[in-house]
Amino acid sequence: MLSPRQRDEFHRLGLLRLPRAAPASAVTAMLNRLWAFLSAQHGIKRDRVETWTPGPARHLQALRRSGAFAPMGSDLVLRALDDLLGAGGWRPPKAWGLPLVTFSAADPGATWRVPGSGWHVDSYGPEHELPGVTVFMFLVPVAAAGGGTVVLEGSHRLVNRHIATTGTWRPADVRAALADSYPWLREVWGGQRHPGEDAVLGEVRTAVCELTGEPGDVVLMHPRTLHAAAPNTGRSPRMMLVEIINR
Repeated sequence: MLSPRQRDEFHRLGLLRLPRAAPASAVTAMLNRLWAFLSAQHGIKRDRVETWTPGPARHLQALRRSGAFAPMGSDLVLRALDDLLGAGGWRPPKAWGLPLVTFSAADPGATWRVPGSGWHVDSYGPEHELPGVTVFMFLVPVAAAGGGTVVLEGSHRLVNRHIATTGTWRPADVRAALADSYPWLREVWGGQRHPGEDAVLGEVRTAVCELTGEPGDVVLMHPRTLHAAAPNTGRSPRMMLVEIINR
C-alpha cells in the first residue's frame, strides 16, 4: 500500500519511484529475452558493440506480444495501481511491457541536451483528472544522459488545469496554449533548458527531470505529464519497459 507521502508525491510531481519493484531474477530473465530477440531479429549482439545501431531500436512489438515481460506486472506494481486507480478501476494490459531501447549516439563526444522535439503526453480527454498511469521499468542501470525519458515534473497539473478551464484537449491546442501562457515551456521545448532547472508556472512548480534508475526499479507517471524521448550519450544501451495503464 502506498503511504500518504507517496500519494502526495505522485499527485504533486506526476512521478513516483518504486525501487526494486520486481525480483532480480525476473529482471535478468526479461533482459535476456530482449537481447535474444535483438540478436535473432536485428543482428544486434550483446557482446559485439559494433552491431549496436546508434539511436533507438525499432519493431519490438512482437516480443511484447509474446508475454516476455509479464513480470513487469509485479505484486508491488499491481498494488500501487490499485491504490492510485482503485481496485478493479483499471484495465490490465493484454501483454505487459513495450521495450524502449536506445543505443549510444554515433558521436562518442556528443553533448547531451534536453530534446527540442517529441514532447507529448500519454492521455488527453475530459473524462478524469487521472485517466490512468504510465509505468516505466528499468532492465539495466540508466544514468544521467543515458537515454532515460525526460520529464517535466508537475506539468500534468498544468495540462489538467487547461482541460478543466477550457474544455479543450486536442494535443496541438493544449501545447500551443501552454506555450503562449508560459514562455519558460517554449524554452524547454526549444532545447534551451537543462535537467534540474525549474520554474513556478501558475503556482505550479515544474522541473526538467531525467528518468534514471537501477534494474527492477519502476517509475509511475501521471499520463498527462509532458515527456520526451532523450538521446543516449553514455556508453551503455538504455533498456527500459513502458506500459500505459488506462481506467
